[in-house]
Amino acid sequence: MKRTRNISLANLRKADKPLPLKPLTIGVMAATLSACGDSEVADIYASVMECAAENPDFVEVCEAAYEQALQEAEDTSPKYTRQGDCESDFGTQACVPHSSMGNNWFMPAMAGFMMARMFDSDFDLKKKRRKRYSSPLFMSKSRRSPVFGNWVSARGQSYGAFNTKRVKVSSKAFAPKPKVTKTIQRGGFGSMASKVASRSSWGG
Repeated sequence: MKRTRNISLANLRKADKPLPLKPLTIGVMAATLSACGDSEVADIYASVMECAAENPDFVEVCEAAYEQALQEAEDTSPKYTRQGDCESDFGTQACVPHSSMGNNWFMPAMAGFMMARMFDSDFDLKKKRRKRYSSPLFMSKSRRSPVFGNWVSARGQSYGAFNTKRVKVSSKAFAPKPKVTKTIQRGGFGSMASKVASRSSWGG
């Protein structure tokens, strides 16, 4: 997985027309929606460049969110012993090799990341404060998978079809998650996603 660094604004995709509202606080991703109760609003980006293009004043924040999600993906994504098992769940060329603590696995490549609404007090780049506010998302390209074409978390939580850009999530969606050290079998992720879907309509 390639880490994206040193984004140049000159190379970013230009928007067809200016956004109707300018972000009011650092990394504001919810201009018309607000968090309430035990839920909050998050935006979904397919890449760090997409995030930076939509928030040109906060490129560093987009980069930090991407890096945070990428690290979580390495730690918490489903792991497979065989590449074929991983591709059966996520599609051809959608999996990458991964090594950790002497183990060799295959895991789905991070397809995007979910970024929560933030306030100035939540993140300080200079002080290196790292409150968790982003999370990796994956996408299955396998038509056999129950989450085919959907944004989905490492735990099997679906956040809608590939064109979904804004979602309401549980306040636990960005909480630290335990590292995954056990492998699953072919079709195991789809089974997990089905169980998650039966328990709730949205969450972490």
